[in-house]
Amino acid sequence: MDENKMTELNRAIEGMWDSLTDEQKAAVKECRSMDELAALAGAAGVELPDEMLDAVAGGRPIVLPGGTIYCLNCPYCKKTHQKTEQIAMITPAGESRELLVDVVFCGNVSRRFYYSSERNTYYDDNYRPVTVSSGGGC
Repeated sequence: MDENKMTELNRAIEGMWDSLTDEQKAAVKECRSMDELAALAGAAGVELPDEMLDAVAGGRPIVLPGGTIYCLNCPYCKKTHQKTEQIAMITPAGESRELLVDVVFCGNVSRRFYYSSERNTYYDDNYRPVTVSSGGGC
């Protein structure tokens, strides 16, 4: 999927997110796979766009707004960054199970990294687990 379609899709997802109640947003944050998210959407009467499902099946993270903000240590520049308000579903390298992660962009090296609070694990932009040293404050 080209970047323009991904941008368009992410705008559509943000529109869907904005239409959810606080209770529904909390339920989305608890989802740990696309199957869970699709089931939740179906129960709420929301149809997920085919492009969203195709993008995830193709290994592209779908970014959903609504994560919480806190500081995360960067595996690239070794500094601490404030997490953006984005979450995504990724499939870690070598695994088949999707995982809900926080998305962080390091402007120092222009790369993304991901953090799973469920596993307390950081992932690089190739979805491989990485060791992170502690950084300074936000």
